[in-house]
Amino acid sequence: MGTQLALVSCPASPFCVDSLFPDADWALLAGQLQAAGVDARVFDYGTPASLERLYPPELRERAARLLNGENGGTGRDWMSRMGGSSRVLGQRLQVLAADVARDLAAQGPPRVVCLRMSAQEGALMCRYIARAVKRSAPGAVALLDASNAAAVRPGAHDEVFDGVLGGDAHAALLAVCRHPANPDRWPASVRLPGAGGAAETHKPASLVLSSGECYEAALYPAAERGTKFNVFTIGTLRRPGNPWQSAGRVLRNVETLHQAHGVRAFCFGAGAVNPEAINSLAVILRDWGLPLSTAWRLRPEHMTAGALLRLAQSGAVALGWSVPTGSQRLAEDVYGRTYSVSAAEKLLRRARDLDMLSSVHLRFPHAADDAHTRAESMRLVRRSGALGAVIHSAITQEGGSPPPIRPLAAETLWRRYRILSGEGWQGQWSAAVRRLFDPHHPGDAAHLLAEISREGHAPYMCERLMLTAHLAGFRDSPRDFLRGLWRALLTGSTDDLTALVEQVNKRARGPIAMAAPSIAALRTAVGN
Repeated sequence: MGTQLALVSCPASPFCVDSLFPDADWALLAGQLQAAGVDARVFDYGTPASLERLYPPELRERAARLLNGENGGTGRDWMSRMGGSSRVLGQRLQVLAADVARDLAAQGPPRVVCLRMSAQEGALMCRYIARAVKRSAPGAVALLDASNAAAVRPGAHDEVFDGVLGGDAHAALLAVCRHPANPDRWPASVRLPGAGGAAETHKPASLVLSSGECYEAALYPAAERGTKFNVFTIGTLRRPGNPWQSAGRVLRNVETLHQAHGVRAFCFGAGAVNPEAINSLAVILRDWGLPLSTAWRLRPEHMTAGALLRLAQSGAVALGWSVPTGSQRLAEDVYGRTYSVSAAEKLLRRARDLDMLSSVHLRFPHAADDAHTRAESMRLVRRSGALGAVIHSAITQEGGSPPPIRPLAAETLWRRYRILSGEGWQGQWSAAVRRLFDPHHPGDAAHLLAEISREGHAPYMCERLMLTAHLAGFRDSPRDFLRGLWRALLTGSTDDLTALVEQVNKRARGPIAMAAPSIAALRTAVGN
């Protein structure tokens, strides 16, 4: 009998950087579904080997000439500039899709296949794989998870997909796996727009949320083989009213990954957790005696100078700060945050003094932004000494609720490469024109990112990438690391990419024994 559920991570073309890391969401979902009795497995094709299969030698040469300044085709996107490469790439995508379908059917065809695209450009690859799977297993259910893309363009919902995931993916997949041949039993959020069936009336099936990310070789072989960056994400700590992950579970995941694979590079997505839990976990990691290299996502209102010191002592290398704006007024009135902008700047400078790298996560532009608030955000990046900055789009919500974080639409790897290389980017044409006639218009995210890059900060450099740059030996020059990584992805230089992955993984692993933490310290971290 084959795998009941295949979770497939499909790379975009060109590859996005995130596809080179183990997919924490897929790993967490696989672990939870396994705990619920579903035979799930992750098939991750974000590897240098997949990139090599996509890029033939002539395509690599053409891409390298274009990046070196030679003229290519016309158009704003990378493949248009590459001239007639779309046809070649399309053929390669279909060949890779057929290989993926054969991989899925090797141990028996799966009953349900869920495809996730790492970026908007991966939608075509998802459709090719879905068609190939349905040819090899006509009864299989093909679902599209577009949670990592800004939106699904019209046409993505075609006949190859039986549904598109939305809302609670965990409960939705559990319902589909239990009733694959009966779409009427699926949640309404899974059905295609315009599909028949009654409105949502049933209560979504619940999952066992005590399971953490599952990176075991049997469930996630790509993460274990060393073909991806061995920088593993451990989910959020306990939040009020949300039993995602306790600190004890986080520690057990760290221990399990280290003992199984020698891994000692982790990203902790702390987010809006209890500050005492972060502090206690840092103390335990410090006292373990294991030389960890870690990255953390933090909020300034939850941190103190003492907590920063304990993070540094526990092995923290990079910190990502959730600071949506440098405007005190917008922070309080729009985002409902309680941090002081001046205090946040002091914390980031303190982190720099403790030899930790910082990245600022901004939201821009909001409807309430203007040229003044934009300048305040830029001043925050400048005065804080942050090494990197990431901008998430701010979508105004009706009713005054805070805007969610979404990936930037219309952003491609080529545009990011140009901004990082100092070539700039005009951004959305309408925003550029409006700014000519309205000096108070804040512009768009591309304008702000170009200014961030011109002042020497690393645009798009999140805490995970800073940690990876540190492991690759680029701690003092992360911009060079990011530029080289993006160039390898754009040109299909698999030799350079493989060497970089091997270099990172060599430092991310280590045969160091781990001592058990004290029970008293563990109780403090867990909160009982």
